[in-house]
Amino acid sequence: MSRIEPANKKPRIIFFGTPEFSVPALTALVELDYEIALVVTQPDKPAGRGQQLTPPPVKEFALKHGFPVAQPTSIKNLVRGSDAGAPLVGTGSAAAFAETLNALGPIDLFVVIAYGKIIPQALLDFPKQGCINVHASLLPRWRGAAPIQRAIESGDLETGVCIMKLEAGLDTGPVYSIARIPIARDETSQTLHDRLADLGSRLLKECAPQILSQSIDPHPQPDEGITYAERWLTPDCEIIWAKPGIEIDRRIRASAPRPGAFTQLKGERVKIFRAVLEPRGTLTPQPPGTIVEVNRSQVIVATSSDDYIAIEEMQFPGRKRLAVEEILKSRTISKGELFG
Repeated sequence: MSRIEPANKKPRIIFFGTPEFSVPALTALVELDYEIALVVTQPDKPAGRGQQLTPPPVKEFALKHGFPVAQPTSIKNLVRGSDAGAPLVGTGSAAAFAETLNALGPIDLFVVIAYGKIIPQALLDFPKQGCINVHASLLPRWRGAAPIQRAIESGDLETGVCIMKLEAGLDTGPVYSIARIPIARDETSQTLHDRLADLGSRLLKECAPQILSQSIDPHPQPDEGITYAERWLTPDCEIIWAKPGIEIDRRIRASAPRPGAFTQLKGERVKIFRAVLEPRGTLTPQPPGTIVEVNRSQVIVATSSDDYIAIEEMQFPGRKRLAVEEILKSRTISKGELFG
């Protein structure tokens, strides 16, 4: 396939991203008036009760703005010849994607944010200025897939965003710039997600011109303080009432709103979306998981420590997510019943 030479001198960018978190960063590149030569995102996936194929948020944004979109099912088999300027080649589903990239001609920079696949070395070497990644943590703390949830779960007081140069290791590349924000006492993964997405877009908008002009150099990450943010899976969402209240509170907030922390009540799996940590006060100590009080807007549950979890928003199977006040209008939840 013939190569298409660019018709203007705008920086030519290929953007890799998939979820809503990626959209503000792509918006920042549009506002910088760069040429978005291609948007690469994950394939459409079934969603909702009807399991209808649904495009990722990045694809929806790209199509709305008229950007070309590629959705390769695999990129791991991409390789490049040893000669300078050799084209990319791939096997299987990666072959067509290799042809698409080769046809684009020279690319200045890849920008990757929450794409969801490991970028192989052949792709890292493709653009003239390499690949950069917008990562939602203060590297080297929380390398990996779920830095937002892990920061909340661990009780971190602050987090932030790093712009780093991608290399073959998992989030090991040198860092161009860092922006920090405190983690609020009532922070959920959703509120922190939104704040970090906005922070990342602003930092990218500031750094991208410096990276393209080579007026900024990345600095190696420290060897100390490395932690890994494993994926946030179903077992991470289960409430263990025998744990201290502060740990339960963090797990609920880290799981909210998706997929939601869960527990059992009278044989039903119940999701808890909002709760607050309350001191024991005058309440009588009870075994962990025991409902010690039900008032108009809260279900108060004992933990293994000298505090309680006051549940304010729940969801029963087949029902909507509702405030406790609304649930109690149609369902009885009684003092002495046991969660878990």
